[in-house]
Amino acid sequence: MSRIADLPGIDCCSWECVRCDRYTGYVRGLDLSSSCLFGSINSSSSLFRLGHLQYLNLAFNDFNYSEIPAVLGNHSRLTYLNLSSSFFSSQIPQEISKLFKLAKLDLSFNLDYSHQARIVETQ
Repeated sequence: MSRIADLPGIDCCSWECVRCDRYTGYVRGLDLSSSCLFGSINSSSSLFRLGHLQYLNLAFNDFNYSEIPAVLGNHSRLTYLNLSSSFFSSQIPQEISKLFKLAKLDLSFNLDYSHQARIVETQ
């Protein structure tokens, strides 16, 4: 489910946290920061079926020290990924390295990232 047309009667693009392409209807961005999300993210979540996602902000939630979902590495169009202050575990999945378009990755203020880069930006 990645287009507005897939949700009859619901205009997701009118939601403050959703950015859509106005021509295609594809969801291009989600800002779910400070949304009181709690627990782990299931790898079969509909979040991971948003194939045109370029921007994802999950900062300031509580993922209860769960692992960062490796399936995030399948979002090949991502240019921005913010997972800061979200209580993820210290393992960064290898699949994240497949995000070649990623210009900003923020992992700051999660547990045990002191030995790894916290913010990565490319120009």
